[in-house]
Amino acid sequence: VVFAGRCAYLLSADVLAGRSEIRRTSIIEAVDALPEGVLYIDRSGRVVYANDTMRSCLACMGMPSIISDASGLWQRICEHRAPDEAAVRESGSSVLVRLSDSETRLFVIEETYLRFVRCDLIVAYDVTEEDRVNRAILRMSRLCEESAVELEESLRNVAVLAEAEAFARMRSRVHDVIGQRLSILHRRLEDGAVSDSDVEAMRPVLDSIMDDLRNCDDAPYDLPALV
Repeated sequence: VVFAGRCAYLLSADVLAGRSEIRRTSIIEAVDALPEGVLYIDRSGRVVYANDTMRSCLACMGMPSIISDASGLWQRICEHRAPDEAAVRESGSSVLVRLSDSETRLFVIEETYLRFVRCDLIVAYDVTEEDRVNRAILRMSRLCEESAVELEESLRNVAVLAEAEAFARMRSRVHDVIGQRLSILHRRLEDGAVSDSDVEAMRPVLDSIMDDLRNCDDAPYDLPALV
């Protein structure tokens, strides 16, 4: 559709320029002026027509710019497929080729008829800007994936550190609580407080150790009063 529209536009401009009739050569001149490469190949592999843009594209891929036998030409074009084309564009009857750092072409092949003869039409569309944008998006996508992996690893490290910190706090709490109870018992024993009433007074200290380990700030008795 785009190809036909360009031809129609150039032919219309030709008429408006003052030519009273469109000659056969006008169509060829219009196609030659297209920025897209155009190549017609008949069923025998003979090149029926190729414009200057297509010849330039072939030359950039190291192929002869003037060819008579185009058998296997599409396969040779496909050999120059961009290595990351699968990530950039789904390819079927098309292939993305980077002719240079500043030019990218999308080669499309389809069947058509030229003068009632079935031919293969190969068109090389200039998609340089689109390719640049797609590659930038692809790079950003890969950076996001890498960042996500790094973030996941960081979160795992945070979880390990948090677990280690929680274990250290619990160990310190056990040490403080049990050490405090043992200190109280030791002092009472040194003071000779071994009567039944003294033992009963010390029972809450021994019975509530697990509760104090869960919440040291919510002890059910006043430790300083027992010391």
